[in-house]
Amino acid sequence: MKTPKETNQEAARLPLWKSALETLRLDGIGYNTTIQASRLEDLLRCKRDTAEFAFAMIEIRKSIEAEDGFYLAEINGGAAYEIPDAAAHGDVAKSFDKSVRRYAVRAVNLRMATLMNPSADLSPEKRSAMERDLEHSATRLVMLSRQRSVVKALGADSKLLKR
Repeated sequence: MKTPKETNQEAARLPLWKSALETLRLDGIGYNTTIQASRLEDLLRCKRDTAEFAFAMIEIRKSIEAEDGFYLAEINGGAAYEIPDAAAHGDVAKSFDKSVRRYAVRAVNLRMATLMNPSADLSPEKRSAMERDLEHSATRLVMLSRQRSVVKALGADSKLLKR
């Protein structure tokens, strides 16, 4: 006769990360929830120091961020994962915004410097493509920098900013 654990493992959907996420949702994950890495290892059927575990965690994180609004943070050196309180999610999102802006500036700078460098051996097609990409990157950067001023101009209480 099969143990409950064996039966549960057989019933898992593929990919395993989806099955694991479904189980976590049924367990009632939410803000201020801590999930032990050993529990995730059991659900994902792999050890936390493997690439398989890392890739599964990326998919779980992307799904719960997009679908549930939960940020899953690694804590205690990877021994556990935590969904912090809702207020902390704003700070996490701000750090994501800063990273995007930082990389957008780097993309513009790199393309511009490459195009201006006389030793850059670019074919006319590559130069044209890089100029087009520079224009797109610069436009995105302007939009990112204006985002803060638009929110400030509308005011925090604006109905346009609320769902």
